[in-house]
Amino acid sequence: MLKLFDILLPKKEICMEESLYFRVSDSGSLAECFCCLEDHQISLNNGAQVTFDTYFNLFSFSKYLKYTVVDNIGVRLTLKGRFLIRLVGVYKGKDTASRVLVEKELDTQTPECIDLCYDFKDEQEEGFYYIELTAHSDEAVFYEGYYYSNPDESDLNQVSIAAAICTYKREDYVYRNLQTVKNYIDRNEDSPYKNNISFLIIDNGHTLDQSKIESEHVKVYRNKNYGGSGGFTRGIIEAYRERQRYTHVLLMDDDILFEPEILIKTVTFLITAKKHFRDLCIGGSMLRLDCPYLQHEAGGIWIGNEVDSVKPDLDLSNQEGLLLNELEEPIDFNGWWYSCFPLSLVEEKKLPLPLFIKMDDIEYGLRLGAPIVTLNGIGMWHDHFDNKFSPHLVYYLQRNKLIVNVLRFSKYGAISSIINFLYTVIKQIITQRYSMASYVFQAHLDFLKGVDFIVNLDEEQLNRRLMNQSIKQLADEQLLADENVFFEQEEYDRSVNKKLPWYERLLEVITLNGYLLPRMFYSKGSLPYTIVPMAGCSEVHFYKADKVLHYNLAERKGFVTKLDKRKLWTIGAKAIPVVIQLLLKYKKAAASYQTRVDEITSFEFWCKHLEIDPIESTAPPQTPDSPRST
Repeated sequence: MLKLFDILLPKKEICMEESLYFRVSDSGSLAECFCCLEDHQISLNNGAQVTFDTYFNLFSFSKYLKYTVVDNIGVRLTLKGRFLIRLVGVYKGKDTASRVLVEKELDTQTPECIDLCYDFKDEQEEGFYYIELTAHSDEAVFYEGYYYSNPDESDLNQVSIAAAICTYKREDYVYRNLQTVKNYIDRNEDSPYKNNISFLIIDNGHTLDQSKIESEHVKVYRNKNYGGSGGFTRGIIEAYRERQRYTHVLLMDDDILFEPEILIKTVTFLITAKKHFRDLCIGGSMLRLDCPYLQHEAGGIWIGNEVDSVKPDLDLSNQEGLLLNELEEPIDFNGWWYSCFPLSLVEEKKLPLPLFIKMDDIEYGLRLGAPIVTLNGIGMWHDHFDNKFSPHLVYYLQRNKLIVNVLRFSKYGAISSIINFLYTVIKQIITQRYSMASYVFQAHLDFLKGVDFIVNLDEEQLNRRLMNQSIKQLADEQLLADENVFFEQEEYDRSVNKKLPWYERLLEVITLNGYLLPRMFYSKGSLPYTIVPMAGCSEVHFYKADKVLHYNLAERKGFVTKLDKRKLWTIGAKAIPVVIQLLLKYKKAAASYQTRVDEITSFEFWCKHLEIDPIESTAPPQTPDSPRST
C-alpha cells in the first residue's frame, strides 16, 4: 500500500476557510455538524451529512490516470458511530454529473477503520472523487482519513526533493514556515515521506539565525543579494551539488502560507509518475491570502507583452470551480512561489538568467519546456500583487521583458518593442508618475548594451540605486502632515468604480486624457484631490484630475502627485532618442543575448558571479525514474 495524502481539516495557524476542507450539505444544519479543531475531528448528529468535495480533500483521478501509474484508489477512514459512507465521482462532460461509485455502512461504538476501494483504470472523462459521510446516529465522529493506492513496486520512482526558499530580511516568514513543517512532522512521526524533503534556505540578507533553524533537513546558505534570480539559482546549484542525493528541486517563496500536506502530495505524485513523464514538473497554484478560496492563477502563458494567467480569479469554494480547475490547459511556466522540477533538466537546460527579479520564472519555464501539472490541493496562499507596489520594479519588468522576448518569443521584434516602450512611457505620463518614466528609459537603454552589461553588472548596487530614486510611500500620518491629504473610503470607491459615457471617452482620447483641456473643466469632487489605487489604476482614474493620492489600501500608505502638463512634452522629447536607438541597435542587442545565453546560464558563470565554489564534474544527477529503494 502506498499512502498518497491525508484528508485535512482547517487549522487556526494556517487556514480557517471551511469550504476548502469540508462542507455540510443542505440536509444538515450547523448544529448537527461540528468541527473540533483542537481534536482534529468532526462530530455529527443523526441526519447530518459532511462531504469532502473540496480543494484539499478531493482526489484528481483523471490527472493521476494520465500522468501516474495509479489506477486504483483506496480511502481509509477512522470513524465512530453509525454512518453511511460513499465514494462519489464528479465528472465534467456536457452536463456536470456525479454518481456513487462505492457505498458502505458502519456501526461501531469505538473508533474503527473502514476502507472504500475503487479501480478507475477505464475512466474516460475528467473529474474527481470525494468522500460523503451521512450520520445515522448521534455523536458520530470522523477522526481521520487518507487516500492510498496499490501500484506495482517496480513502477515507483526514487524521489528526493530539495526545497529552496529564497529570502531577504524576512526572518519571521521563514521561521513560521519551517515551524509549520516541523509541527506537521511532529504530528506524523511515522510518515514514510519525512526524509524525502530537505530545505535549503538562501539568505540574501544575511539576517537569519542559522543555529535557530539548521537541522538534519534544513541548511542555511548566506548569499550575495542578487535578488530572487540569484537566490533561487543558488538553491538550484546547491541541490545540484548533491545530485546523488536529490532528484528534484522545489522553489518556494519565503512569504507564502501553505499546508505542509502539499509537499507530501508533490512527493507521492512524482513517486508514482509514469516513466515517460520523467521530466514532469509540479506547479503550485497561487491562492489569495486576503480571500483564501480565490485562485490568482494556476500557471501562466507568455504572450509576448504580458502573462495570460491560467484559470485566474477562480472560486474554489464550489464544485463548479473545482471541476474547471481539473481541466488541463497549456502552461508555459509556473511562478516560483511553488515550482518543482527534476534536476536532470538542469543538467540539460542549465540555470536561470541573472535578471535579479521579475520574468526569471517565465524565461526558465519556457526554456525547460517540460510538462507542468497543477492539481487541486497543491496550492499556497500569497499576498495579491496589487498589495505590493514598488515603483522601481518597472525597470526590471521592462528590461527583462525585452530579454525574455529576444530569447523565447521571436514574434516580438524591434517594432513591437518600440510600441511597448511608447505605451509604457505614455502610461507613466497619464498616471502622473513622471519620475517612473526614467526607469522605462533606463531599462531599454540597458537592454541595448547587450550581454556585456549583464556580465559586468553589480546587481546589488544597481538595485540600491533604483530604490533610492523610487517614489517614497508615506503612512497616513505623514500624508496628512507633509501633503495635507488623507484617505477617504467613499472617494476611493468612487474613483475605482468610475466609468465614462461614450462622449467623455471620446473627449478623453482627443484631449490626451485631459492634458489639452483647460483646468477650469477639471473635476471637482468632495475633496480637492482624487484617490486612486496604487496598483491596478487605469487612465480613466486620472482624467481631469489635478491632484492625486495614490493609495495602497493593504499597507495604508500612499504618495501624492500633481498634474504637470509640461511633462507631456519634456518626457515625450526624451523618448524620441530612445526610439531611434531601438530602431538602430535592437538587432545587435538581440543577437548578443541569443548567441551568449549559454554563457550567462552556465554553472561556471553563476558560481563566479555568486563567489561560491565551482561545481565538480562528476556523475550526472539521479533521474526520477531511478528504481525506488525499498
